[in-house]
Amino acid sequence: MQFSQSLILGFLVIAAISGVIGVISLYQFVTIIDSLKTAVPESIEDFKTKASVLENDRLIMYYDEVLTQSARNYAFTHDEKWKSRYLQIEPVLDKLIKEPYSDANNSVFFELNKINIELVNMEKEAIRLTDDGEYKQAISLLESDEYTNLKSHYTDSLKIHSKNNDLEYNDGIRSLENTSLLLSSNIDRVTKEGTIVLEIIFPILVSLSILLGIFFSKRLSAPISDLKKSVKLIAAGNFDVNIPVRGPDEIKELIQDFKTMVIELNKIDIMKNDFSAMITHELKTPLVPIIGYVDLLLSKHFGDLNQNQIERLLKIKNNCVRMQNMVTDILDINRMGTNQLKFNMEINDMSLIVMFAIDMLKDEFSKKKITIIESLEKNLMCNCDKDRMSQVIINVLSNAIDFCPKQQGKIEIITNRIKNNVHIIIKDNGMGISKENIDKIFVKYYQVDTTLTREHGGTGIGLSLSKIIIENHNGKIWAESNGLDKGSEIHIQLPTI
Repeated sequence: MQFSQSLILGFLVIAAISGVIGVISLYQFVTIIDSLKTAVPESIEDFKTKASVLENDRLIMYYDEVLTQSARNYAFTHDEKWKSRYLQIEPVLDKLIKEPYSDANNSVFFELNKINIELVNMEKEAIRLTDDGEYKQAISLLESDEYTNLKSHYTDSLKIHSKNNDLEYNDGIRSLENTSLLLSSNIDRVTKEGTIVLEIIFPILVSLSILLGIFFSKRLSAPISDLKKSVKLIAAGNFDVNIPVRGPDEIKELIQDFKTMVIELNKIDIMKNDFSAMITHELKTPLVPIIGYVDLLLSKHFGDLNQNQIERLLKIKNNCVRMQNMVTDILDINRMGTNQLKFNMEINDMSLIVMFAIDMLKDEFSKKKITIIESLEKNLMCNCDKDRMSQVIINVLSNAIDFCPKQQGKIEIITNRIKNNVHIIIKDNGMGISKENIDKIFVKYYQVDTTLTREHGGTGIGLSLSKIIIENHNGKIWAESNGLDKGSEIHIQLPTI
C-alpha cells in the first residue's frame, strides 16, 4: 500500500470517527435545544402574563384610591372637577375588575366586583346628596361604619391577591434564570462526556477534539452567556439590553424569541413610567393650593380657630407635605430613568449638608424621642449638587427614623475623610436587615416589610433614588447589618477635591 493511500485511508478513518463523534454530539445538542425550545417560550409567556397581572393589580389599587378620594373631595369641597374625575375613572376600574387573567382569579374578582358595586352605589349616593346640597349627609355616608367596613374588606382582599401575584412574578423571574442555567449545565455535561470518550477510545484524536470542542463550545456558550447576563439585568429591572443574535440557527431562534419578550417588557415598562409621570403630575398639582389654603387657615386669616381645628389642619398639612415628597421622589426616579434629571455641581462642604439635613428633621427626632449622636468632621469638600445630596441624607435619615424602636430609638451620624473620599455612616438600632435582603433595599419599589399589616409607610424608592444620585456623583452607597433586630448602617462614599 502506497504512502498516499495509507494517508488517505488514515484520513478517512479519522474523518469517519470524527463524524461518529460529531453525530453523537449533534444528537445530544439537538435533544437539549428541542427541550428548551418548548421550555423557554413557555417561561417567557408565563412571565409576560404574570407581569401584566401584577400591573393590573396595581392599577386597580390606584384607581380605587382615586375614586374614594374623588368622592370625599366632592363631598367636602363641592368642586365639580372631583365629580367629573369620579365619573371618568369609575368605568375604567369596573372594566379592570371584570377581566381576570385566569380561572383561578375568577372567585377573587367576583368578590371584588360584588364589593365594588356596593361601594360605587354608596359613593354615587354621596355624590347625589352633594348635588342636592345635603353635604353633611354625604359626608356621614362616606364615613359610616358600613362604608368603612366594605372598604377595609375590599382593600384586604386585593392586597392578598396582589401579594400572591408578587410571589408568582418572582417565581417567573427565577424560572427564566433556571432555564438559562439548565441550558448551560446541559452544554457542560455534553462537553464532559465527549472529552471522556475521546480520552479513553480515541487518544490519537485528542488534539483535534480539543480544537473542535473549543470552537463549538465558544460558538454555543457565548450566546448562552449573553442570554444569561441579559436575564439577570432584566430581573434587576433593566430592560435596555442588547443581545447579539449569533450561534446556530436554534440558538438564534431562541435569542430572537427572548429579544421579542424584552421589547414587549420594555414597552410595558415605558408605559408604566409614562403613566407614573402623568399620575404624579396630576397628584402634585392640587397639593400646592391645598397646602396654601391650610396655611392661610392656620394664620387665622379667615378667623380664629380652636385647638381641635388647629390640630386637624396640621394633620392635613403634614399628610399633604408627605404626599408631596413621595410624588417628588416618583417624578425624580422617572426622570433619572430617562436621563432628564440635571445636577448643579458646585464645591460644597458635606459636613454642612449633613448638619442641614439633621436640622430639617429635628422635629421628627423630638416627636419620636430619638437620641441623635453626631460625630462630624468639618471641611469635607466635594464637587456635588447640594440639594440632591441633602435629599439623599434626608432619605436615609427618614428611613432610620421610621425603623427605630418607639421611645428608645438611637441614630448615630459619622462623617470623616478616608484617603481621597468622604465617608458618611448613618447607624440606627432599628429592626435590621436580613442577609438575603440587604442587597435588595436599593431596588426600586422594594419594601423590607411587605406584610399586609406593615407599620412602615413610603413608596420604596427613597433608597433607590439615593443610589442613583450617589452614583451620578461617582460615589458608592451600601448597607450593612448583622441581621434582624440588630440595627443597620448605611454607608456613603464620595470623592473629595
